[in-house]
Amino acid sequence: RENLLVFFSQTDLFAFVSDLKPAVEAGDPEALWFTYRALEYCFAYALNPAGYTKDTETAATQFEPGLRDHFMRARTQVSGRCRGYSTRKISLSQTYAVLLTAAQEGSLAAKATAIAYANALPKAQRLPDSDLQIAQLVANIRRAKDPEAYLALSLLTGAVAQGRQNAFGPVSGSDIAAQSWALAACRIGMDCSATSPVMTQYCANAMVCGYQNLNQLALNALIPAASAKLVETNIQSITAE
Repeated sequence: RENLLVFFSQTDLFAFVSDLKPAVEAGDPEALWFTYRALEYCFAYALNPAGYTKDTETAATQFEPGLRDHFMRARTQVSGRCRGYSTRKISLSQTYAVLLTAAQEGSLAAKATAIAYANALPKAQRLPDSDLQIAQLVANIRRAKDPEAYLALSLLTGAVAQGRQNAFGPVSGSDIAAQSWALAACRIGMDCSATSPVMTQYCANAMVCGYQNLNQLALNALIPAASAKLVETNIQSITAE
């Protein structure tokens, strides 16, 4: 949890990654995971900083004034946190290599993310995802109560998990299930407030802006508001000891 709070509070992610380098070289799974998180967070900006700024100005014209301010703040926050990458490129291969190493070293969040992104990886590098292995991963994540791993598992428990409840558990196979896992991450300690990295990325990258927290965003923009009671039941089930 301490490293999660440190990551969320960083204002210079390039410096953060540089500070983590000794731990990364020593194979520390959390250091590797948060290095991946920083690279993934900054990827769009580092790809073309000048283009990012130009795209921000163009996209901002599509919003009503109030939401435009939210969008501009989110994009400014990303470019500010990622300013150290303004002259340093981030490649997809580099990002995925860090993710896979984190998974191999034992990061549960990295394992779930690597399985979710399997189609983007060379076949030889994909992690095994049999029902038995997935069930063990889910059990380990629930036992660890790691908010980052809960959020990562939300990538796997949506429609892609249909027909695999033996592996993923009863809260799987739908958008409601996936959002239940994401909101459970908030419940066990992830910052899901309006200014948090997860909300900033929704606004800056997906242009879903103006919500006070992830719960409000999910129930107004991602899944039916009428599913709130089911989501709460799911969260209680997911987070139960």
